[in-house]
Amino acid sequence: MLKDEKLWSSPGLSIYFTGYQLDQSDFSLFLTLISQMDTNARTSCTKYSILKTLGRCTGQSDHDWLDRSIDRLLSATVRIETDEKSKKRGYQFKGHLLNSVGKDKATGQMRFNLDPDFCLLFLKAGYTLINVEQRESLTSPTAQALHAW
Repeated sequence: MLKDEKLWSSPGLSIYFTGYQLDQSDFSLFLTLISQMDTNARTSCTKYSILKTLGRCTGQSDHDWLDRSIDRLLSATVRIETDEKSKKRGYQFKGHLLNSVGKDKATGQMRFNLDPDFCLLFLKAGYTLINVEQRESLTSPTAQALHAW
């Protein structure tokens, strides 16, 4: 478990993380949820559809992995800070990668609520330069990590 760990910094910007250490498969799940979200930063889907989108099998061990990955994203807190000299003049964001998850037990439909402010960083006009289509074509976690770097 990491607590207020500085993940990255550059002049005027620092990113901190608290929560269970995430891996490339957690990031792939997060990007999948962002790509399916509506204008309110929500998405609804089944576990089966998520697993298929991620190119995973749909057996019990994959469902168990998905539950663990969702739990890690729920516990993850990110803090992004800019200093007084930056363009944002002392801006700070602090929030969870995934705010909440609900499930309709009758239909299996799950509703994911993401943080809309954090998701903005991953949209086309945002601050990240990740090409999701390219990333989805990579099957190796090492290749995915290098792609994100």
